[in-house]
Amino acid sequence: MNQDLTPFCIILHSAIDALCLKGPHESRHDPILPNSTFAIDVQFTNHATHGMEARAEPVLPSGWRGTDNADKTTAHVEPGRDGAVRTWIQAPSNTLPGRYVIPFRVTCNAGPAISRYLGQFRHAIVVVW
Repeated sequence: MNQDLTPFCIILHSAIDALCLKGPHESRHDPILPNSTFAIDVQFTNHATHGMEARAEPVLPSGWRGTDNADKTTAHVEPGRDGAVRTWIQAPSNTLPGRYVIPFRVTCNAGPAISRYLGQFRHAIVVVW
């Protein structure tokens, strides 16, 4: 079963003023089932006058795994535009019901010499039945 997590419409500024991240995400529709694969989108807004590379990598609970999409964890975001990174994740078959927090490591590359790790300040909340 594939399910998408819907982002809330809150915008928070990052350490690089030109880049905003929308979030947090929460599975608000159908909860995730054990052994299911679902997508999480981390959305960015670029308020700069130049393009930026934004990278978001999930920090998964023990036993959970990301599907093979490592080459898609980076998005190029044009000036004044939105962009997103979609990550597919599989919950293990022995996942207990409950709420799980999945933080993301976020990095912004504003140019050849300007790359900054912004930390794990964006997360998704996944509800498993």
